[in-house]
Amino acid sequence: MKKFLCVSFIFAVISFLCFATENLSAAEQPYYKGKAMSIIVPHGPGGGYDRMARIVAKHIGKHIPGNPSAVVENMGGGGTIIGTNHLYNTAKPDGLTIGIINKGTVFAQTLGVKQARFDMRKFQWLGSTAVETNVLCILKELPYNTFDDLKKAKKQVVIGSVNLSSTAGQFMAFAKEFLKLDNVKVVYYPASGDVFLAVERKEVDGAAIIYSSTRPLIQRGVLKPIVRGMVKEKGLENIPSAYDLMSDEKGKSLFKLYSKTDQFGRAFAAPPKTPPELVTILRDAFKNLVKDKEFIKDAENVLMEVEYTDPKSILDGMTELVSLPPETVKEMSKFIRF
Repeated sequence: MKKFLCVSFIFAVISFLCFATENLSAAEQPYYKGKAMSIIVPHGPGGGYDRMARIVAKHIGKHIPGNPSAVVENMGGGGTIIGTNHLYNTAKPDGLTIGIINKGTVFAQTLGVKQARFDMRKFQWLGSTAVETNVLCILKELPYNTFDDLKKAKKQVVIGSVNLSSTAGQFMAFAKEFLKLDNVKVVYYPASGDVFLAVERKEVDGAAIIYSSTRPLIQRGVLKPIVRGMVKEKGLENIPSAYDLMSDEKGKSLFKLYSKTDQFGRAFAAPPKTPPELVTILRDAFKNLVKDKEFIKDAENVLMEVEYTDPKSILDGMTELVSLPPETVKEMSKFIRF
């Protein structure tokens, strides 16, 4: 009997130790191990935001404990509002769904667009992988090599851009008004890919688009840049900014506010109420990602420059832009549409 009790006791101890070891092992497993992340892109495939999101998806898992996989989910429409609404209201705040936010979408909240069911101040900002500006380009074969050449053009010049919910379209609207480009006609397209197709077909005389998206056509000798936004990017060092060319003080003030979005670049965020410990993991991942040589190389291969902006700077900029006084919002609404 004693022998039986002894054996039973030993068996019970062994079972307990095995159970405890298994549970300890499970507890030590990183949260992200064996899981897949989704990156929401509020645009269709092919544009600059989509390209950056796909490069991030390829590399971000290396910088997260547990090394999760990541896939891109395109959710275009509504001037980027549909995808942004989804990330804010529908996506689970479990750290497995993040999104890249179009830098101009903040103005939907600023202008009080009723379809915009989000508050930029409540997203969990993770960091931005690029600082970007817009650029006005002309077809290489046209005889307009400088801004002065364009301004003196005797023929009407047709520029393609994206709609006024995009910072590219907004850039062109401000430029046309405050640079007094009366001889320029702007044709707005649904997406940058449509603009570039129009350029290739010579249906337009130039384009106003984010520089990183335009660089392939510039390098191929199809387009030449003549005016840029306020951020000076590599390759645009000798191109004048629209801000410096403006003489109207109201125009300069409005354009400077609009240009704050350039610093956001390609900003990533998690839904509100994402647990702080997961937000910390994701923020650390982005901070390390922008130093990843393989990530930087892949970005360079598609002519995109990597530059980091921290979460607090993004939040501070968003907070300023959604808190503009009513009279400023009224003026901004002349150049921004959703």
